[in-house]
Amino acid sequence: MIRDIFKQSEEGFSNYRATFAKIDATFPIEGADRLMRAIVCGRDVVISKDLPVDKLYIYIPVETSLSYKFLSKNNLYRISSESYQLNDNFDQVASLLNEGKSFEELSSMGGFFEKNGRVKQIKIRGVYSQGYLTDIQSLINAYPILNQYMPDEWDEVEGVSFDVIGDEVFCEKYFVGGKRPIEQKINDQKHFKQRSKNLSKAHVLVPGQFKYHYDTAQFADYYKKFRPTDDISISVKIHGSSGIFGNVKCYKRKEDCNWLQRMFYWIYRPKEYRLLYASRTKIRNEKVYDKPSEPNYFYGSDIWGPVRDLLEPYIHKNMIVYGEICGYVEGTTKMIQKGHDYGCRPGEWKFMPYRIVEIKRKERIEWDVEEVAYWTRGVKLNLQLNGRQTDSNKLVPITILYQGLFKDLYPDIKIDGDWNINLLERMKGDTKLLGMEVQEPLCKMKAPREGVVIRINNDKIPRAWKLKSAAHYDLEKKNHDAGEHDIEEES
Repeated sequence: MIRDIFKQSEEGFSNYRATFAKIDATFPIEGADRLMRAIVCGRDVVISKDLPVDKLYIYIPVETSLSYKFLSKNNLYRISSESYQLNDNFDQVASLLNEGKSFEELSSMGGFFEKNGRVKQIKIRGVYSQGYLTDIQSLINAYPILNQYMPDEWDEVEGVSFDVIGDEVFCEKYFVGGKRPIEQKINDQKHFKQRSKNLSKAHVLVPGQFKYHYDTAQFADYYKKFRPTDDISISVKIHGSSGIFGNVKCYKRKEDCNWLQRMFYWIYRPKEYRLLYASRTKIRNEKVYDKPSEPNYFYGSDIWGPVRDLLEPYIHKNMIVYGEICGYVEGTTKMIQKGHDYGCRPGEWKFMPYRIVEIKRKERIEWDVEEVAYWTRGVKLNLQLNGRQTDSNKLVPITILYQGLFKDLYPDIKIDGDWNINLLERMKGDTKLLGMEVQEPLCKMKAPREGVVIRINNDKIPRAWKLKSAAHYDLEKKNHDAGEHDIEEES
């Protein structure tokens, strides 16, 4: 079957795969007679008005690198001194250059990709284009094995996401400098499961107690699945570094046991509660390891330890608090995320809890987002009453922007077959309620709001969806252009 040709690699990332998709909707662009804005896979893509809207295309998201083979066979590298040699029509271009033609004159013989094959968000006529759209023929040009399939067979792959064709890599997440960071595990539940398996390296952990945070999916990928009657909450997403703090059962170390416990240690394995703290991918307090081997911290110091010290009296047994650390590395001028101070001065940090889980026997109870905010305010008040105003300022209750039925978020949107696409459109441009595409009011310096997080209240499955602003993606692009890594990807 044709579907078997298109695969997902084990080490790939779900947010950086290509997807077979059709255009969901199109909108005119003011002042652009030959261009229009299309919605594909929930993203805006600027396309030619001549492009048929009922065909099947391949959508590739921003900050994805396309394979050399695909770009070369389709002559998509930029005609410049650095990259024209990579195209399949290299000999023809070289001959014309020898005849005195300039790179500018020959630009139509190539595309706009640099040597790294990176898909960038670009702005055309005031509209962000968030991805690259190509047709099936371009795949056939690069991978002749696809010639064997008839046109009607391609309908089977609509909705299929992939990063491998046959046994060849088609695309992958773009990494600054082309090097994949160590322990790079984001945005895919496969990676959540993998790093959960890695908890076995901390032999003192009692199985099933401590858990990392699930990976948050892209709302744009799932917007069609939501219903008007879904009871949801929408909260602000801040741009920081993940922190997890859990007071959970651990196996007591043999050297900490009394003589009787040591005698029967491997039979009964005595237990005790310990407050563990972790980044998104790794437990950070060394004491839980049999052989401490903490490498140099990415930030130059332990940014999680100070948060643990602040919260320790308030995290009771069988409780895990998940949140975001933002501002500066304590006592330094190094920012946790460049350009986002969240009201902190150099040397200061803040912590915003966004999820709390309680373990009761074998059941894990998820607090709703309002309970998380209430707990945070309670801790802040306790600190204030004890004369610790400075410490109280370090805690930020999660900002809840909306609670209620999805249909009541924008009551004027007609509930019909276009409700989902109209909802997405309104949310992406909502500068008032959601604060999309505006400066983050929580920051003193000018910085775009990263976006919002959507949750289903009383959901049976712990999960959330993020909707990021185009302005944030633009900032990410500029940071990558400058050769800067996203700190959160390496923590």
